[in-house]
Amino acid sequence: MKNVIDILDRDEIIDKLMNFINHLSYNSKNCCFAIDGRWGSGKTYIIQRLEDRLREEQSEKTNDDHYYVFHYNCWEYDFYDEPAIAIISAMLDNMENDNFRLGKDVRNAIDDVKEILLELTNEWMIWN
Repeated sequence: MKNVIDILDRDEIIDKLMNFINHLSYNSKNCCFAIDGRWGSGKTYIIQRLEDRLREEQSEKTNDDHYYVFHYNCWEYDFYDEPAIAIISAMLDNMENDNFRLGKDVRNAIDDVKEILLELTNEWMIWN
């Protein structure tokens, strides 16, 4: 994890989010949540630190293939009319540029997901 000084003491929030995500994941549950706040309140900081923590847990050091983390920045993909296509594109870009070593099972699963995402994207483009 990057050395970052958290002068606003947001590590407690990040710890709670990590516990929440781990609890859901290890119990095979899922959910969607949002981080809401005013401009400058630290939403991006929290997301970046959370991604760092999840990636560290995913790293070769832990040998845990439990998470696949990718970052989607809507401003970088705003040229797409359909948000789902933009998100899929970000996932595919990240899969191609993946810098950490993945286990064989995870790599195979990602290859399967890439095929499915490409098929869905092609189908969506045909119908729209």
